[in-house]
Amino acid sequence: MHKLIAFIVLLSVIDAQVSPNALKNTISTLLTQITEAQIKESQNYIPPFISEQKLKGLYPSYVHLNFHGEPEMTALRRDVKFFDNNMFVTNWVTQVLLEFDEFGIISVPPSQISLSINTLVQFRDKNLPKAYTEPLYSFWQQILQNGTWTAWPTNIAEPLVEYEDLGSVIIEFLKSIGLGFLVPTVKTIFEGLPKFLLSAFIIPPDTDDSSCNLALGALLSRSKDRFSDSWNVWYSENSNFSSLAREYVLYSYKPFATDLDDNEIDPRTYFWLKDFIWLENAPLYLVATWLQDISEDRKEFSGVKMPFNCNNVDLSVSANTIFGLSSTLVEKIGNPEQWFNRPLQKLYNDTGRMLGWAIKSGAVLSRPDLALLYYPPIYDFYWFVSRTVFLLNNEPTLPFSVMLDVRDYLTNAMRNEGTQQLISSSQLDSKNQDWSYWDDFLGDGDTIFGFSENRAEDRLFSTSVAVNALIDTWSESSSTCSRKWLPQTPIEVKNLVDRAVNFLQEFILGTQYLKENAFFSGSVKSSDCLPFGYPTNFQQYVNGTKLPPNPGSSYISDDLINVVSGVISKPDYLKMLNETHFGENTPLTFKGYNLPEDYFPYWSSPTFTDATTMLALTKYLVLISC
Repeated sequence: MHKLIAFIVLLSVIDAQVSPNALKNTISTLLTQITEAQIKESQNYIPPFISEQKLKGLYPSYVHLNFHGEPEMTALRRDVKFFDNNMFVTNWVTQVLLEFDEFGIISVPPSQISLSINTLVQFRDKNLPKAYTEPLYSFWQQILQNGTWTAWPTNIAEPLVEYEDLGSVIIEFLKSIGLGFLVPTVKTIFEGLPKFLLSAFIIPPDTDDSSCNLALGALLSRSKDRFSDSWNVWYSENSNFSSLAREYVLYSYKPFATDLDDNEIDPRTYFWLKDFIWLENAPLYLVATWLQDISEDRKEFSGVKMPFNCNNVDLSVSANTIFGLSSTLVEKIGNPEQWFNRPLQKLYNDTGRMLGWAIKSGAVLSRPDLALLYYPPIYDFYWFVSRTVFLLNNEPTLPFSVMLDVRDYLTNAMRNEGTQQLISSSQLDSKNQDWSYWDDFLGDGDTIFGFSENRAEDRLFSTSVAVNALIDTWSESSSTCSRKWLPQTPIEVKNLVDRAVNFLQEFILGTQYLKENAFFSGSVKSSDCLPFGYPTNFQQYVNGTKLPPNPGSSYISDDLINVVSGVISKPDYLKMLNETHFGENTPLTFKGYNLPEDYFPYWSSPTFTDATTMLALTKYLVLISC
């Protein structure tokens, strides 16, 4: 009898799985769509809204504003978008293509990779001599202004120069695409909002783009026989790892240090990270986002500056840095024994421990708007961490003992609390019990005549990255199979992945769901995300002028430095939470991303959704074929 029941269960699982041939067809179609989306020839910017700049080799991504509500707001969210020439999405799509190519299902043309690499290396910080070959990267390409190379997103910045504020830009854009009937709505929205400043774009190079570049280089190194031209181009521009190591440590967050350049941090970061700092109660080196300090911010304020004139810690940036460093170490690029020194090892270890704590304690879930400052999708974060889990668990020998510690921190977190968090946030489709999916927030705040309408615009993307996260957490490679489930993989995980793949297979090539995502955003998603409402102990202007005690909102300006310096004790901090800051109470809880009258900028790339789905389906195809 027990054997009969087991056989029936086995048959039901087999029936629920999509066929390998169907998966292969979908994977092939997705690869074709990704290839076709790549920009083959550069296009110049021609105002007003006649032609957008597009750089050859990039994959499309667009800047939107998270309008939400009635149908006219949905139209604004979907139709008001600007092509953005950032390195980030193309780096990620190229990483996915290189990892996909390793599975041997379908080969990616070397020319496709080369086209992107030749453009991506141009995002290296031009304020450094070309011969220096230090792999510091900026989100946007730079232009020369007053002797300084400054980040400049042409398709957004140029209209702002012409029309002076974002509301006017959107109004003129709507007129140009025949949606002038939405102009009154836009005027109402922007009447009470502050002007969007060009200074938001003049950002320094950052740890995130630089670390994603490291991961890209490691993948090219792993496949240098297939992509030799791309590897040679990449390495010729990215060989000074000793200098990069020095920069990572120099600009890291050291809360127990005594110098302001070392111990300052965004008040938003201190709010969500305080418990870890108090728990550790010992010197820490943590990955910070910006490769700049307060002294340099003061000096370079008019040319290159950190947003809000302070650094921050973002968990997704930290996860990408750990993966970028881990990949580079495993590939032994640039003689790691020379550049992976003790300070950098401490940064690597402390940051890995912080990531494990954030998952196990639930800190990433309690205030994702602050802990994932630039990456609002929560499922991105799990995938970013799981990539390191898979990498470090599938290397027979790790070159540095500290890598064993980080492997254990992240594996323990992802195979316990991380997995449970993913399982609990999944949803079983009400129309088909063989489908499961994950939703985030994009399109979930819409209404029709006041009634809630979930448009689920990021459902496909969220599901694809969640599947990647679970597979990377619970699979291994062997001499006979590049992916197979670990023997201890919970059956609940396997069944959930089955259902999620069924969902992706059913809808990824259809039209019922959009392929949108909010893979990146500005740091301010609502008034609760502004840094001015959180406790701080250091306030002065860039020129050194100090603020009076308990300043009001009139003291807030673009040249304000408002940070936490050093460690504020738990009793003092808890007391400060009951005080006002610039006249505002501290926002203690996360209220969501679709708050009334809060419309933040985010970056979306349907091509990236195609790529993450293609990778998830490919891993699954290999799993069920073993």
